Amino acid sequence: MRVLFWGAGAVGCYYGARLANVGVDVTLLCRGEHFQVSKRDGLKIIEDGEEEISHAVKIVDRVEECFDIIILSVKLYDLQKAARQSLKHLEPNGVLLSIQNGVESVEMIREVADGKQVEAGSVLVNLSKPRPGVVRHMGKNRVIRFGKGNSLLEALHEDCKKADLQASLVDDAELMLWQKFCRLSVNSGVSCLFRQPLAQVLCSETGLMTVSRAIDEVVEVGKAKGIPLEMDIETKILEGLEQLAENARSSMLLDFDAQRPLELEWLSGAVHKFGQDVGIDTPIHSTIYAALLPFSSPSAS
Repeated sequence: MRVLFWGAGAVGCYYGARLANVGVDVTLLCRGEHFQVSKRDGLKIIEDGEEEISHAVKIVDRVEECFDIIILSVKLYDLQKAARQSLKHLEPNGVLLSIQNGVESVEMIREVADGKQVEAGSVLVNLSKPRPGVVRHMGKNRVIRFGKGNSLLEALHEDCKKADLQASLVDDAELMLWQKFCRLSVNSGVSCLFRQPLAQVLCSETGLMTVSRAIDEVVEVGKAKGIPLEMDIETKILEGLEQLAENARSSMLLDFDAQRPLELEWLSGAVHKFGQDVGIDTPIHSTIYAALLPFSSPSAS
């Protein structure tokens, strides 16, 4: 089985390197200086304070072969372009696996996938890319999940377990995406609104109130859309967010600080849109969406 991470930034490089280290045939499609340094010096993974160079993983800046699984690990604003470009490199019975944030990625890919098999995946991990060619893993999370029923993904699941990743197969892929979305939309949106890591936001009464109300909004919207979210999911989300490291920054906050495009449209923007669809007010997420919208595009200053 051959696996390609298309658009391998921190997430693709980390999971790809872990899989390659246990013998999976993995290729990373990278770009720019990250590709150049990784190709020249080897991809460095920093974990538990130790630095390891992954020699097993293949690193390319253009794709010429075909693969059984293509894991699309680009940002949502690049997703449909990447999906179109990847199609000619997918084996006839291969699968495109989405590991994007939000809950709309699978449908976005299917719109351009020309009938190819598309499946949903979800990752939960805290990574940074301190310099080109280097990925740092922080915390204990290294979760990867996807739905049951596809033989290729079931084989990948077994490989992920061999790589000591926290891998699982789920019965309800849509529920899986919403469970992550409820947490991530709050972490990303509120941290960007406050310009602080969420752990620091939660230190103030106002910050805690904002986070709690943002959680309530997205959960209420999800339930109104028929998503079978757990009865106590609000408590579980808040408890999980309270365990974030003091300086842990959401990927959207990192992008905001670096003046890169934001995935706002598919996070708080999606909560705002879905709320309008089901007739539920979402004042926290709607405010986040309005406040960050001027900064969300590549041309934002």
